[in-house]
Amino acid sequence: MENSRILLLHQNSVRSGAIPQEAFNWSRSKKNWKRDLFAHSDFISRLPTALDRATLRELATSSANSNVEKFIAIMIWGYGDVGYGSYRVNIMLNSIGFSEKIDQVSEYCRNGQPLKAYGYLTNNRIEKLGPEFGTKFISFLTPREIVAPIYDSFISKWMALHAQEAFAGKSSSSLAWNLRTYSAYVQWMEKQAAKLDCLGDDLELLIFRDALQQFSNSSRWANL
Repeated sequence: MENSRILLLHQNSVRSGAIPQEAFNWSRSKKNWKRDLFAHSDFISRLPTALDRATLRELATSSANSNVEKFIAIMIWGYGDVGYGSYRVNIMLNSIGFSEKIDQVSEYCRNGQPLKAYGYLTNNRIEKLGPEFGTKFISFLTPREIVAPIYDSFISKWMALHAQEAFAGKSSSSLAWNLRTYSAYVQWMEKQAAKLDCLGDDLELLIFRDALQQFSNSSRWANL
């Protein structure tokens, strides 16, 4: 069954024309990222001053960048102007087996297996990497035609309010690694995307924007 809220959001988007998410200018924090991730400072210096979803997708599909570099770019976009972002990502990169783990996740994603990627990270944790940021990496590394949406606190709150039935008694929290929760969310998004004949990440962006309007006045993405 179509979800009435997502149907309304999609109809409004079709009428007004799809509006891409505004790029985030991260120049103020670039020195922190270059300092804390010194071994990757050359790559960080080459990144555009403004990062958006389209730029990250292009980078994620480029053979010119390593999986670690793709991870760094996505984390920069994800953390944005949060001051401790570079510190946390440095811990991730220096955690035991990071490169091997991120390579395996990337392979699952490229093969169109986002749930396997999520399950792998659930069982092979990367220090300081939670599911909200883990699904950002999974989403951008997975081909767009495969539904692999980001699942963060804003999306979780929206789902709890507007689509709790998707979880059938399971937790809808985005704070802990839970394959059952993410699987239920992905399956719900697959059904909605199929009914509306659109891409899953486009639906996720509509939900994200709607969630910001309802739950936040302080995010950098609010009112975009």
